[in-house]
Amino acid sequence: MKKLILGCSLFSLLTLNACKTSDQDVPSPNMVKAESILDFDCLRNSANVSLKIADVKKEIYGEWQLKGMITMVPPSDEVPNVKLIISEKADGKQLAEIYENDKLTKIMTYDLIQSEYEQIFMVGINPDKEKFDDGSYNFIRGSIRICTGELMIDNGMAFDAPAYLFRKNK
Repeated sequence: MKKLILGCSLFSLLTLNACKTSDQDVPSPNMVKAESILDFDCLRNSANVSLKIADVKKEIYGEWQLKGMITMVPPSDEVPNVKLIISEKADGKQLAEIYENDKLTKIMTYDLIQSEYEQIFMVGINPDKEKFDDGSYNFIRGSIRICTGELMIDNGMAFDAPAYLFRKNK
């Protein structure tokens, strides 16, 4: 229940920031044009495709731009300007750096974990911390789907939690 409340808090924060304050069609500097899951062909068609950690590591490193969210609330045409840079540290841990409006705001480490459900292998992100150092909800957690240039981090869509859609920049 606590995770759901925290997830909803992050979602509320992100969607409140996504409200337009003018009639212009140009996104504000702190926002980017949103895409829907329909714009992510590979992710949409990979729901029942097995993933192994080695497959994920081939694609996940680099810079990712938040492009959309899957939520219970009707989608906005803008999302916050959030970039995620994923790399591997010398000790084998994965490092995630979160930039909001081009400013580094959060850093965390995590492990990739392998699971299986009905003979389909899945990979998840298991963060080292439940919350970021500033006390905010750690949304870089849950199961992932990944394809060349497309990443979805699912905090628990089946339980009404959000999923985040990213496109690779570099």
